[in-house]
Amino acid sequence: MCAPGADRSRPSTSAAAPQSAAPPQPKDPAVELAEQKQALEQIEERLKTNADRLKRYYASPDQLRQATSDIVRLALIKASYGDAAEQEKKQLEQKASRLLPQVEQQSRELYASSLSEIFIKSGMDVEVSATGREKKRLRISYALMSQPLIYKFQNEIKIQSQAAPLGFTQIVYTNGFESSMGKTWTVEL
Repeated sequence: MCAPGADRSRPSTSAAAPQSAAPPQPKDPAVELAEQKQALEQIEERLKTNADRLKRYYASPDQLRQATSDIVRLALIKASYGDAAEQEKKQLEQKASRLLPQVEQQSRELYASSLSEIFIKSGMDVEVSATGREKKRLRISYALMSQPLIYKFQNEIKIQSQAAPLGFTQIVYTNGFESSMGKTWTVEL
């Protein structure tokens, strides 16, 4: 125990002189090109794997995060090699341009699937899907859909703020009935 008023601080240690970090060395263009090719191959493989998995299982949050990361990577590759004169770089840009809309679309499907799982785990028999030609419409079907529930989804859960960054342009809430009891509400994003 220290006596009252005694200095309780630890003895100071002499700080090492700050070392100056060497500036990062630019990557060898051939190595960078090989890394970009490999990244595109991995993204293409994930597209196939995710498509197969979505047929049997709900999407995982990790799959959605990876798809978002892939979108950023594809956009960077596309931008980096957009004006390239070399054939190999042009091919990379073209492949990234082809894969980008596919990954964006699949990310919307992954989101719908993961949202569906959240509802199911909460005890709600809600069907969630990404619909439309480019999967830009988020369709939420629940037999007990009502205006108060939509208010809760919009203002408390804030589904629209999660859906919009993924490229959804509409959220369609419906009770799923085809008869005169059917009700549908559409929210433009």
